[in-house]
Amino acid sequence: MTKFYGDYSTVIHFFLFVIPFIIVLIIINLVVLYKFESKRNNTQIFRKTLSILLLLCGLNLLIGFIDSKKSIIMILNQENELRPSKLYLYKNSTYKITTLYPHGTSNYSGKYRLENNILELYDTNIEKKTNDRFTNSYKRNEKSNQFEPTKNNFNKLEIEN
Repeated sequence: MTKFYGDYSTVIHFFLFVIPFIIVLIIINLVVLYKFESKRNNTQIFRKTLSILLLLCGLNLLIGFIDSKKSIIMILNQENELRPSKLYLYKNSTYKITTLYPHGTSNYSGKYRLENNILELYDTNIEKKTNDRFTNSYKRNEKSNQFEPTKNNFNKLEIEN
C-alpha cells in the first residue's frame, strides 16, 4: 500500500518506519480479533475485516498496475541541475515531474499538450509547486533537440534518448 496518486513528496524515513509500523499494528489487531472471536465461535467480524482489507489491497494493486502501464512518449531531463529532475510525457496526454533529493522524491502530475513543437503543461501553479524549476510552456529547438522555456530564468529540457 505504498502507491501515491497526484502530487506528492516522499521521504525515506516514512517507508522505513511508518509503513512497517502500521502493518505490524494491523497484523496484531487481526490476531487479537481472531483469538477473541474464536473463543465465542463467531468469526463474522474477523472475516468481514479480513475481506475488506484484502479488497483494499487488491484495489490498490490493480490501480498501481493500471498506472504503471502508461506508455511513455518522451522523457525530458532538466540540464545543469544539482537535484536531477525528469519530465515524463505519457501517450494519454498526462505528465509526471519527478525531482530527486538525497532522502526522497517530489512528484507532480497533470495534463499537457504538444502541438507545433510547443509543449504546454496545464497547471497554472507549476512554477510554485516545483520551486521555479519548471514553467508551463516550452518551445522545441530542432537543432539542439531541446525544449526551451518561453519564460526567462528557467532551465532547458533535454530529450532523453
